[in-house]
Amino acid sequence: MNQLNQKLAKLFINYVKKYRELEAIQSIKISYSFCVILSEVEKIGMLFLVFALCNRGKEFLVILTILAITKHFTGGVHFNKVESCFISSLVIVTTIILYGSQIELLRIQKILIYLSLLLLILND
Repeated sequence: MNQLNQKLAKLFINYVKKYRELEAIQSIKISYSFCVILSEVEKIGMLFLVFALCNRGKEFLVILTILAITKHFTGGVHFNKVESCFISSLVIVTTIILYGSQIELLRIQKILIYLSLLLLILND
């Protein structure tokens, strides 16, 4: 997939160059960003497919949404290989789906968690 993404990035750079002059460093940055975005889309697509096939697509989308909203505040782990990232994400989301329903919180605890997240988002 990496080679395909690089070819697509090259096509994208050539398209952009038709309308705008780019310095070498700009082309490298755009190409890198394009490849990262494509890799993330591929990873999320494959994860959704796995969980949809297990009838857990809805749960995956909820977890993905929550992680996307809070990622800015929580950071994350980064791997050198796409495969390691995929496996890590698969294990983490599977763990959340399997064991998350076993955690029982009182209504007040849930409200406090929601308010805390809302404050984090609004204060950024």
